[in-house]
Amino acid sequence: MKLRWIGQNGYILRTQNTTIIIDPYLSDSVNRVAGRPRLLNVPVAPADVEADGIICTHNHLDHLDVDTIAAMDRDRITFYAPKDCMETLQELGARNRVCFDTGDQVRIGDFCLEAVFADHTVPAIGVIVRAEGRTLWFTGDTLYHEKLEEMKEYGIDCMFVCINGKLGNMNAEEAVRLDRAVRPLTAVPAHYGMFASNTEDPHKFTGQVSNGFIMEFDREYELSELLGREGACMDLSGRRALVTGSSRGIGSAVALELARAGADVVVHCAGNMKMAEEVCGEIRAMGGQCTVVQADLRTPEGAARLIAKAGHPDILVLNASVQYRRPWDQITPDEFYDQINCNLLSSLLLMQQAVPAMKEQHWGRIVTIGSVQEEKPHPDMLVYASSKAAQTLMAKSLAAQLAPFGITVNNVAPGVICTDRNKEALSDPVYARAVADSIPMKFYGEKEDCAGIVRLLCSREGRYITGQSIFVDGGKSL
Repeated sequence: MKLRWIGQNGYILRTQNTTIIIDPYLSDSVNRVAGRPRLLNVPVAPADVEADGIICTHNHLDHLDVDTIAAMDRDRITFYAPKDCMETLQELGARNRVCFDTGDQVRIGDFCLEAVFADHTVPAIGVIVRAEGRTLWFTGDTLYHEKLEEMKEYGIDCMFVCINGKLGNMNAEEAVRLDRAVRPLTAVPAHYGMFASNTEDPHKFTGQVSNGFIMEFDREYELSELLGREGACMDLSGRRALVTGSSRGIGSAVALELARAGADVVVHCAGNMKMAEEVCGEIRAMGGQCTVVQADLRTPEGAARLIAKAGHPDILVLNASVQYRRPWDQITPDEFYDQINCNLLSSLLLMQQAVPAMKEQHWGRIVTIGSVQEEKPHPDMLVYASSKAAQTLMAKSLAAQLAPFGITVNNVAPGVICTDRNKEALSDPVYARAVADSIPMKFYGEKEDCAGIVRLLCSREGRYITGQSIFVDGGKSL
């Protein structure tokens, strides 16, 4: 997707097959009517405009520009605008008019558009544009309103936000506040530089945010240029992740991977603080933020202690587990309850505590770490396999219930992974060979093999994946 800023709130968006334009102001009509000359050159003559659709967000001259539209090919182009604009468009001879009010959705070629809330001096809309797997939000002209913060639920990749602070628009400081609430990957300041009496320095906005990007006037950009590094990876900057059982094994690999993605990480251990601090030290060495919390998840009190110390995580990875190898007829009640309490009950208790805050912000990621034993149970791990299968079923049930709140719930089921838990069993060469032969890929996985999929599920790129159990097992579950 290519984007070109043509001044004010005007943008040309182009894919290989489709071109749309938002709020084209390509004349000097405001000067003609109100004595305010434009300061920027006209980037393209209205008669030369070729577009599949033009969106006018409201009935002001610099957004629904009568001089610009009058010079366009009004028989070929379709115009999308709020009801308040329809009469003006009709008077201008725009034959193809579509009423586009808050809540309406339309498809224009490769683009899916939705009209969203805006609070301006006349009836107005903002515009959500979806294309090529990305979501863009053009705020249009709007005052700051708490309802705008609800746009966080859309998972905005790039926000184009007005900053001029005059004539019914939010100012730079309010735009900064909105950016921090919505958390887009990139925030582009708009609606400045066109009129001497109604402008603002864009650096006043970008200087206060870490994701700001100032577009040059009339330069065409690839969207990836705006998104930069974060657009090319599964970025978790600004998120807080709690990974249970992360002082060793798969949990430590997951904690490190989420930290690499930019998340602040809570490392949890049952008792070995030294190992937990070592993982935390690795995270800090890469410039990340980390906290260590010790809690015994075999007890409800331990789960309560962990969530109390961890705060309100945006991401909850339920990895901690207890595993006893024992023939089924030799399992003791204590061993049964240790595994069920840690592997299943603690997952429920932690989700009960973490989900309310996720619901409030309309964003959350929950990943349970299961096992290939859900599909192929080991004969000497009956309770462990049963607890993992039950945890996955719990995740699938909750996925449907929590999806309307912007929360995804998925399970990752590792196969045979080389960790300290398996070290003793795999030290027997005969047993180790038999296990490797049972895996279609004929080798064991490393703990890092499980971390990438967790990062994906926790990221924006994974936002449409929920209720899934994903095996990372070299094909052993087949």
